[in-house]
Amino acid sequence: MKPLMSLNASELFAERKQDFLDSFDPRGRMVCAVAYAVALSAIDGAAALGAAALFPCALLFCAPLRPLLATLRRLNAIGLVMTVLLMLTWPGERLWGPFTREGLHRGLLITVRLNLISLPLLRLVTAMGPARCEAALERLGCPEKLRVLFLLTLRGIYLLAERMSCALQAVNLRSGGFAGPSAPLRGMLRWKVFAFLAASLLLQSSDRSERMMLALKCRGGTAGFTALHSMQWKLRDTALAALCTAIVTAALALNFSGGLS
Repeated sequence: MKPLMSLNASELFAERKQDFLDSFDPRGRMVCAVAYAVALSAIDGAAALGAAALFPCALLFCAPLRPLLATLRRLNAIGLVMTVLLMLTWPGERLWGPFTREGLHRGLLITVRLNLISLPLLRLVTAMGPARCEAALERLGCPEKLRVLFLLTLRGIYLLAERMSCALQAVNLRSGGFAGPSAPLRGMLRWKVFAFLAASLLLQSSDRSERMMLALKCRGGTAGFTALHSMQWKLRDTALAALCTAIVTAALALNFSGGLS
């Protein structure tokens, strides 16, 4: 019998080996990723998107490729569903049946943007882990409440993923052991069981954030996260910032000039 769903929390939060990007200052990595994401949200021309894609392509092989491709595959599955829904609901010229040409164009544009933004965020920010990200935010002058919210959000995601993985494994074992291989979960029943599990876990976690906040206060706030991470801006960090700035500037110039779009 095939599993109901697969969700391995250890793959999301497992310890990883050092890579090339770990030699860069966390502050530079975070600023470049955020600045690139903000700039790309204003770009819609084909030539401008092509120019902006140079930055993600430069980061593509700086770390193991397989985990990144697995994440992008799940991301594009969501993008495909979103594109279909936009084709059904976006007004415009009919392309085929109830689907519109403008909806297809808008869905593809959002999906391309989502991929281009996600790659630098995954490579430069997510790969650092919560401790280094919080330390970078602290050195950049972000308020403590924002940093606490960031840490609690990551912790909540970790707990939800871990408990969801355990619950799905329990359902897989029970459906094969109690119902027998002749009566597996199929069709809508699979999705109903998954929905019941997700709703139950969300209800159980309603007061978990408050307890995590209390635990963080009892441990002295976020000082314990920043004490272990020293940062030093080097020439390579200036080069990364210059590369990001040059690519973003060229993409914005192409977009607002209307060249080749």
